[in-house]
Amino acid sequence: MMASYLLDTHTLLWWWVCPSSLSANARAQIANKDNQIFISLINLWELGIKYQKGKLPIAQKAVEWFEILAKEDGFVILSTKLIHARTASSYQQAHSDPFDRMLVAQAECERLILSRPYQTLLTKQKTILVQCKL
Repeated sequence: MMASYLLDTHTLLWWWVCPSSLSANARAQIANKDNQIFISLINLWELGIKYQKGKLPIAQKAVEWFEILAKEDGFVILSTKLIHARTASSYQQAHSDPFDRMLVAQAECERLILSRPYQTLLTKQKTILVQCKL
């Protein structure tokens, strides 16, 4: 059965840089060609900002090679849409990270499973499926 996942920025970076940081299950789900894996322009934006601030030097290559790496892995790059921004702005202030808010909104709007390593996450108490403990 095919599943569609949106990778959180940490999950994406670990996949590209240090896959052993992900659980065997997460690696299997991402590598499974029956699954459709989405990455977001929000991931690129977050990686670029963290690299520029000196918080994540390891992200430089991921930023430079984003499209090439995505293509090699067969990932679909998800653009940001107006509905994503509207949805993200409708969330309560349970979480102030704008990257997380947009990724959650994209997962909700596109009916994707958000694959991320952390349990804490803002939601609208809706149908966001989160695969944690990666």
